[in-house]
Amino acid sequence: GNIHRVVSAVRDIFQALPDVAYEHIFADNCSTDETLPMLRELARTDKRIKIIANARNFGAPRSVFNALLASTGDAAILLAADLEDPPELIPSFIEKWREGNPIVFGIREKRSGSRFIALLRKLYYRVLNAVSDDELLNDAGDFVLIDQQVIEVLRHINHQEPYLRGILTSIGFPYAGINYGMNKRTWGKSKTNPIYLIM
Repeated sequence: GNIHRVVSAVRDIFQALPDVAYEHIFADNCSTDETLPMLRELARTDKRIKIIANARNFGAPRSVFNALLASTGDAAILLAADLEDPPELIPSFIEKWREGNPIVFGIREKRSGSRFIALLRKLYYRVLNAVSDDELLNDAGDFVLIDQQVIEVLRHINHQEPYLRGILTSIGFPYAGINYGMNKRTWGKSKTNPIYLIM
């Protein structure tokens, strides 16, 4: 139900950025609804829309990672189709990138969900930082801009369950952050593993 919304939102943003060309890559995790036929119809009328149709559900981390590796531009921005992460921030990400930051994280200052989930998130990041050699950014999700030079490094990482935000802070590239509040999901229900939603 969000496909047309996210396509329109991204298209409107880049129309206001005439000096930036873009491709819009969708990674479909073997959905069983009308998502894939809808995407194929959109791709027939807009050559900027590309589709990765996974043969099975590989899970969000691997699907996101593979979509990133399929990008061909100078930089890639990961954006969930549920629009909880605001596409309006894309120009700010590009500006930070042009200032010389090869990685720009979206830092979620405000998130929906219960207090219990919020407590689990805080505990999750504390434990993760305690056992990790590299510092992880609290509340940095998969809404992130990544320069192609970083993506080239990622192409050589072979991991069954790539934890992207952990990898990005550990490979040595400088990064910046942009604080934002997440939008409330307005259409449909998430089918993502509840454990992944805590992250």
